[in-house]
Amino acid sequence: MIPDWRTNFLYFSELLPRKHPKLFKNLISILNRENIKYDFIYSTADIWCRDYMPIQINKDTFVQFIYNPKYLREKKYENLKTNPEKVFWKEKEKFTIRFSDLVIDGGNVICSEKAVILTDRIFEDNKHLKKENVLEKLSKVFQTENIYIVPKQPYDLYGHIDSMIRFINNDSILINDFSKESSSFISKFNRLLKNLPFDLVFLNIKAFHKYSWCYLNYIRIGNTILVPVTGHYGEHHVIEQLKKIFNGHEIYEIPSIPILRKGGGLHCITWNILRPN
Repeated sequence: MIPDWRTNFLYFSELLPRKHPKLFKNLISILNRENIKYDFIYSTADIWCRDYMPIQINKDTFVQFIYNPKYLREKKYENLKTNPEKVFWKEKEKFTIRFSDLVIDGGNVICSEKAVILTDRIFEDNKHLKKENVLEKLSKVFQTENIYIVPKQPYDLYGHIDSMIRFINNDSILINDFSKESSSFISKFNRLLKNLPFDLVFLNIKAFHKYSWCYLNYIRIGNTILVPVTGHYGEHHVIEQLKKIFNGHEIYEIPSIPILRKGGGLHCITWNILRPN
């Protein structure tokens, strides 16, 4: 797999500059400063792009999953559902894109070079298959037996992993602060964490607020990390932790309340890949 620290190119929906010009301007000023190239995905239905875009398996190959999220199946949301077959990105023809019959959102997949982690939402979205069949398909498509499933966060409409856990490197994962969740979830979650073959690093949030989930929904591209922030008074404590965890990386804070209000963070509005030189 291609983890985010190996990527070097970033895509946005073509709608982002028009719908959120200030946010986009802040983002590209940093990308330009860090000499990170970017482009646009065309024919998207909304600003989001992570969930329906294919996942990069190696430098030449992507896998396109079925995009049919439960939260967009009502008729009133049809206009917000992008069709992956209709989107266009300039270098699309340069890569091999394979297709899978699994229903998966890109926001529910995080990977290192050796392993993949998803939430158990994968089983809800593929109820027509037995769990062991889902795991077999995942192992085949990601070309690894190291597939790990954790429980989705309670009351999370989307059931994604990318605000819960992120890989630091091949051997370590960063875990959001779930200390305010129910004791039953914490017990179940911690029990599964103990079975994961990674060093566990826990984010500590001293002052919770309605968008506390957002700090792990960052963009990481190479050695650059762009973190969504809200201006909350306790935020500096989180940023200081991230600077220590990602020592040697450039950490930037991006005011992101306009998109957080819509239910997503910076990881959700971007799609990063490894583009061969």
